[in-house]
Amino acid sequence: MAPLPYFRKTKVSSSKLPPGTLNTKVTSGGSVVSEDQSNHDDIVTEARFPELGQDYIDGRHYKKSPTALLPCDDEEIERLEIAHMLHKFLFGTTHLSPMTDQLERGIRVLEIACGPAWWSKEMANLYPNSEFIGVDDIMFPIQNPPLNFHAKKIDYTKDLPFPDESFDFVVQHDARFQHTTSTWRKVIEEAIRVTKPGGYIEFLEGGNEMNDIGPNLSLWVMRLTVSMQSRELQSKVGVNLESMFEPHREKVTIMESAHRSAPVGWLGRAGDLMAEVLARLIESVKPRLCEDWTIPPAKYDAWTNELVPEGREFKSWVNVYCISAKKNEPLQPTDEK
Repeated sequence: MAPLPYFRKTKVSSSKLPPGTLNTKVTSGGSVVSEDQSNHDDIVTEARFPELGQDYIDGRHYKKSPTALLPCDDEEIERLEIAHMLHKFLFGTTHLSPMTDQLERGIRVLEIACGPAWWSKEMANLYPNSEFIGVDDIMFPIQNPPLNFHAKKIDYTKDLPFPDESFDFVVQHDARFQHTTSTWRKVIEEAIRVTKPGGYIEFLEGGNEMNDIGPNLSLWVMRLTVSMQSRELQSKVGVNLESMFEPHREKVTIMESAHRSAPVGWLGRAGDLMAEVLARLIESVKPRLCEDWTIPPAKYDAWTNELVPEGREFKSWVNVYCISAKKNEPLQPTDEK
């Protein structure tokens, strides 16, 4: 296999070439070399991310997509792991739906927008008799996947690549930065379609609505919200989860709708986890917010360094929402006498 082009020669005009380099030309690979090859090893190179369907912006890797707000790199994988820990701590469980007995016996579980699959990997280890499948529109590196877990790349604008009624439990966590308004509708419709009658659908989402916040954090949340809206991303999906299932009330019944409040940097472990999630989110959206709002990176850093301490000072908090819906059994025909 040919090596990936991690480094690409920059195009340099002949007037700026090092002394002694004459008769230069640009190769098909983008390298500037002299025709006699005497100085080609001295040309300065510029690091570039290999073109594998991703962009490299200010040190972060992004999916090539006009709606991509968050990166897809090692730092983002760590942020998602901490978010998974926060959700589990807030709700005191890995799942709100009453599926423990079925999971122990062995069922099929689908995680939509699985990312690096922190939830699916933990569940697959906890319930080895069940089969777990994670789908996403970009494949994160998944370390040490259990044998009963599999990942698949999909396109959210299309139907899920599974037959009707093929899963007992369908979940999705923290996907508000991934789905546009139209793909949210598609994802909910498809989640219902692939769930077996009597099976459960569970969605967990945070939101941009922060409470008791100071002026700097309020300004940052406003700018993040506008940047999301400009990409057709829904910033209030958490609080609207139940209403998003309302058009499908003939197919599913909401069995539980709950929320937990996460303090930002205060009130023990929950506050520590939330502060870390927020700090990493602030860093993850930095390239996009700097671009959207024409903010120099150094100025963004100086401004956002005060956000988590401000949240701790004002005792800010944010809600995380979870709904559990059961797919209705088909109505049995009645005999008319």
